[in-house]
Amino acid sequence: APQTIDRLINPFDLAFDPAGSPIVTDASMNGVARQTEAGLTHFLYLFDRLPDPTDPTRTIDAVPTGIARVGEEYFVTLTGGCPFPAGGGQLVAVGGGARPRLVLDGLNMPIDVAQDRSGAIWVLEFAEFRAGGDCFAGGDYLPDSGRLSRLDASGTLQPVVVDLNTPGAFLLAPDGTIYISEVFTGRVLAIQPPAAEGAWPISVAGLAADGATLALPSIPIATLTPLGSTPER
Repeated sequence: APQTIDRLINPFDLAFDPAGSPIVTDASMNGVARQTEAGLTHFLYLFDRLPDPTDPTRTIDAVPTGIARVGEEYFVTLTGGCPFPAGGGQLVAVGGGARPRLVLDGLNMPIDVAQDRSGAIWVLEFAEFRAGGDCFAGGDYLPDSGRLSRLDASGTLQPVVVDLNTPGAFLLAPDGTIYISEVFTGRVLAIQPPAAEGAWPISVAGLAADGATLALPSIPIATLTPLGSTPER
């Protein structure tokens, strides 16, 4: 049930309601919150624990992270908690006081979500995690296992950018460029995918920083423009 408490614990991402008020995910409280007129933190949704697809006797924390307003709903990535089982993450939709609606499951630590100008939904997966690994040491996220995908009209998740190294967030720019931040590498990638979807996915494995797209102090920028391609407008 919704709750009112005095503060957020681990605010992760935010979207805005039609009136311009922020709607915030709290990864530690496993909920989505907003501020009341009295200045208190009101949790609109508190997510149930998720099933562990690798162990039917176990459940995991939901860990809501990315959020995007899509029509009258908010799409939320549920990263899933320790031990970060393969396929344990979900994309859900909340809105109107109804229980969360499952959009996608079987994801590997989904961490961000956005809607493009055509209405398509994009989902970023952080990483696959080594089975039996240490959840808190930080060394058991499998390198180059993150990916950015687009949900097509049939409901299938189509990978667009693969071999990402612990990506944390992404931005779909109006000119067709996709900006992706990587947590452990400290990189920001600027990627222009080919317009022809048959050329997807694009691998960024081995991509080196070249500074060609942005000039930000102390932030290495890597760019990838596949030969013979133009950004999709």
